Amino acid sequence: MTVDPGDRVVHNIVIGASKKNNDKYGYSDVVVLNDLKLRFSVVFYTIPLFFLLLKSFFYIVFLPKLALEIKYFGLLFGRFAVASAYRDFEAYQKRSKFKLSFLKSILRCWLYYHKVKPVMPEISAAFIDHGCYEKGILFEMLSAQGKPIYHIDYPYGLVRVESSQRLLYEDALQVKRRSLTEDALEKGRFYLRSVVQGKSKIPYLTVDYDDFNRESKFDYVIYTHSFTDAQLLYGSDGAFENLLDWLDFTVKQLSGKKVCIKAHPGVYNNKVTSQVCGWDREIFENYVGSLNKNNITVIDYPVNNIDFLEGLNKDAILISHHGNALLEAAFLGFKCISSCSVNWREFDLFNDWCGRRQYVELLEKSYDDLLGTDMDELYLYYFSLVEHSGSYFSKNHWQKTISSMAKIPLSDVIDTPYSFDDLDESIVGKIRDAVEGDLQLVSL
Repeated sequence: MTVDPGDRVVHNIVIGASKKNNDKYGYSDVVVLNDLKLRFSVVFYTIPLFFLLLKSFFYIVFLPKLALEIKYFGLLFGRFAVASAYRDFEAYQKRSKFKLSFLKSILRCWLYYHKVKPVMPEISAAFIDHGCYEKGILFEMLSAQGKPIYHIDYPYGLVRVESSQRLLYEDALQVKRRSLTEDALEKGRFYLRSVVQGKSKIPYLTVDYDDFNRESKFDYVIYTHSFTDAQLLYGSDGAFENLLDWLDFTVKQLSGKKVCIKAHPGVYNNKVTSQVCGWDREIFENYVGSLNKNNITVIDYPVNNIDFLEGLNKDAILISHHGNALLEAAFLGFKCISSCSVNWREFDLFNDWCGRRQYVELLEKSYDDLLGTDMDELYLYYFSLVEHSGSYFSKNHWQKTISSMAKIPLSDVIDTPYSFDDLDESIVGKIRDAVEGDLQLVSL
């Protein structure tokens, strides 16, 4: 099993559970990624590296829109390097900083490739965390060789992914379409109605909402996203290299329209003190501060999405790049626009686009010319989302198991996983066994 070792209890639980699960398949070897050594002569591997960096430099300086397409032995180095570079706040402030971070990420992708390739036969399975960054190339490499991969990314908990073909990381994050039955539709309708009527919070969002009862009338509502976390999580949309570019383009295209920009929860979730949230707040504040707000309303404080939607005019068009807020909006009858980089690729839910031209065409359409959501399709998606193997919404999700067995508030497990690093090892072992017992297999 390949792991990127961490010193937190939560990592020990998740990685330990993955290893124990892999043992059931008759494997017990462990390969620690950071301990692998390059097995080439200096001359052999520096020559291709030189040309890779030279090509990457040329693209990022002279053909920046093609930087996402840079490949190395068929692996999408450029896509993962761009996403990794934009994890740095300064990459948004200085283009030179982004270029330098991009080249460093290309180098790290190359190192991962040449560390893992020689020992591929020794690897029985892999645990890959944050696969939307440089380690995404490992997902491609290992899946192409039929190696099982463990991950914990939404919409899953801890799962083992098996495939007979090469996968991109976003392939493993797709909600698999379940059979269309009356029972599935009824359950999907029930689950979604429960969210809407209960006005429940986003699972990872621990914040107190402000009241929002005033009547609002807008032509468009734009749901924004994090700018420094999980860029390109669901792959390239064929148009934008980050979600600030997407937001700025959208606002400019809607010039003259009455627009509401609703901030991503990271902007106002003050109970989360991570560096990423701080960066997102500053980037968002800098951006909206630069706008002419004659026709723009900004919501940068915590408002329950259902409260917001219930006070909104029904002919408002709602836009999100890939956000779940559109699910609630569609349930309430709103017309929605999303990109093709989503986890519902197997479902026809919204007016979607892939590439700048398609996006402009949708933004230029009138309300009447846009399609509404097929409710059966929406209910089937939500049923598939909640009840798929290893679902994030499972009562046995690994974070809920830690919370229950360690008697720690779920919000602490989610927001401050380092706060219980002193948890007794005997409890850690019991939790690890319980998490492994609930670990699910996903075949793609």
